[in-house]
Amino acid sequence: MLARAWAVSALRSPNEREVRFGLKRGDQRSGTYIVAGTPTIDDVYVMSRHVGVQYKASLHQSGSWRISVEPIDPATGQVGPPIGGQTWTRPQPFVPGLTKAFAVLIPGGAIGTPLTRDVEARVHLYDVPAGAEAVQFTVLYAQPGVRSSTWPGADAMRTTLVGKFTLPISQERVFVVAHGLEAAPTPAPKAATGQLLPGVSRDDFRRALEEGSLRAVMFGIDDDGTA
Repeated sequence: MLARAWAVSALRSPNEREVRFGLKRGDQRSGTYIVAGTPTIDDVYVMSRHVGVQYKASLHQSGSWRISVEPIDPATGQVGPPIGGQTWTRPQPFVPGLTKAFAVLIPGGAIGTPLTRDVEARVHLYDVPAGAEAVQFTVLYAQPGVRSSTWPGADAMRTTLVGKFTLPISQERVFVVAHGLEAAPTPAPKAATGQLLPGVSRDDFRRALEEGSLRAVMFGIDDDGTA
């Protein structure tokens, strides 16, 4: 694991139940993600629109969690029914009072979208640390009784705080933290499956792959139950 290599810019207010993040290099950026809560229930959503659709993990208050993609018809712009939905159960705490809910891994190779001022003003964008191939952004839940002078993982894992907010019912705190990875994880070939989005042909896929403009999202569940 690499030492954190970022200075934290002005964080959003804890009253704003939304944290936006991504990577940057020079005048280019990766796709961006949003971790958002709701004002009345303890549902949390992890979303990205940068594969041309809305990719969404729904971390429901009930503990039944789901991943899905809502495809957009390229001809009409209409959002279609969710596809690829996989459901899993909220993992157990990895230490008393702390739960690793979800992780977003963004490789340095995903940086390739022109950076604009409006995105930079709304999103926490981080440079990939020297010696790292990827950055992991982890969503952590902390029960109200868990005391910390900073944030989970600040000392043991040398993470950087991206943002935080509090759930309205349980009063659990949701932290989004980041740290660099020396190698970008790759899925086992035999275990990996894929699906083209509606409206995307195999020719489109091959063309994007050859041009280096391919946008894809991989999903998996770790042995400890973290997605």
